[in-house]
Amino acid sequence: TMYTENAESRKDQVLNFIPGMSKIRVEDLPQGVVMGNQESFFSQMLHQVGRVITHATAICINSCEELNPTITLDLKAKLPPKVLCVGPYNLILPPSSTPSLDENNCLAWLDQQEANSVAYVSFGSFARPSPSEIFALAQGLE
Repeated sequence: TMYTENAESRKDQVLNFIPGMSKIRVEDLPQGVVMGNQESFFSQMLHQVGRVITHATAICINSCEELNPTITLDLKAKLPPKVLCVGPYNLILPPSSTPSLDENNCLAWLDQQEANSVAYVSFGSFARPSPSEIFALAQGLE
């Protein structure tokens, strides 16, 4: 990890040393990458990956070179193994055999809205924004 003792003071620093990531702040990274518990599973996993990545024959990333050309080209230039773009995974997974439950009746609510009046925001499968982040997003969208 990029953890340092003064990581808290760098939370607004942008990742301008990673091409294509200059809009992302240290604070936007998952806990354990820079700040947080270095003993967490995620932090330990990143550490292990960093140790063995140079010994790999190839690295598969969940992306498509055309979606992230700057990042992909940078990875290919910096990493000794071959970088293979094999995603995005969500486009190759079969549809779920069980229908999604609409416990909050969102679809019924959506049907009652004016055309082009609703914004759909997806956080993907793994992101779990905090209530304050959801609130900030809602304020920004208003």
